[in-house]
Amino acid sequence: MLATTVAQAHFPFLKIERKAGQPAQLQLFFADGLEPEGEAMLKYVEPMQVHMIPDSGDAKSLELNTQGAIKACNLDSETADQLFVTQHELGVRSKENQSYLVKYYAQTGPALTGMAWRSFKKQTLQDLKVIPRVQSGMLKTEVIFHGKPAEDAEVSFYLETGDIPAVKTNDQGLAEVSIEGKSVLGLRVKLVENVAGEKESKTYTEIRHYATVTFPATTWKTLNLSGDLPDIPETVTSFGAAYENGVIYYYGGHTGDAHAYDSEGQSKSLWALKLSANSQWEKLADGPGLQGLALV
Repeated sequence: MLATTVAQAHFPFLKIERKAGQPAQLQLFFADGLEPEGEAMLKYVEPMQVHMIPDSGDAKSLELNTQGAIKACNLDSETADQLFVTQHELGVRSKENQSYLVKYYAQTGPALTGMAWRSFKKQTLQDLKVIPRVQSGMLKTEVIFHGKPAEDAEVSFYLETGDIPAVKTNDQGLAEVSIEGKSVLGLRVKLVENVAGEKESKTYTEIRHYATVTFPATTWKTLNLSGDLPDIPETVTSFGAAYENGVIYYYGGHTGDAHAYDSEGQSKSLWALKLSANSQWEKLADGPGLQGLALV
């Protein structure tokens, strides 16, 4: 069951759905969590234009088709490793005698180890950018607004397992939380801009920016090991790895020079290492060439 520390409000989400034997599917929907709701919610995402952010070059506009409660398009193996973004101004809303302008943003992409997230920092397409990364068991979320660090932005988390309270960014636009023993599927950022104005003859006293971010399940578990382990059999970067029942697995990655990625240099092998004395890496299977993936 999906656990969440996020309040029950509705927001637009971008998500890449991956199923064995089927092409990856980019989905856009409006919901209170990471799963689509009814078709009545489609009206909130109809005007939203989705862009793909490549590792280099200009953003590319995508055409999504309505499929039940979502708008979607299929992605090939290379495109599925890119970042996808959208933003939309909903308009002025009122609650408890306060009027505010609402702006929505949504992002999705590959595993947080992928280059796509770091490349996004250079793009100017989005007013509000959220750049998550994992380092030594900490999920670090950087929030950038109009090219500058966003202080005091509230960051909440969508989890598969565990629980993480919401946190706020510091003066560097950074929020850090431990994900030891947890499985994180996404996050949401709320940034309040103290700017008053008028839109379509409606006045407001502040602007509320909401950004949702989804990614493959991100986990961290510290292993207490004794003794040396054999080197991995391939020299790769940006591979996916997982641990279960005393066995380490890794798949894919890139065999070429760092930051010089191409499909020809993607590894296609799944390897396993039992954490027992004198064990060696064993090749289990071959599959499609992948990099920057989450192995779960």
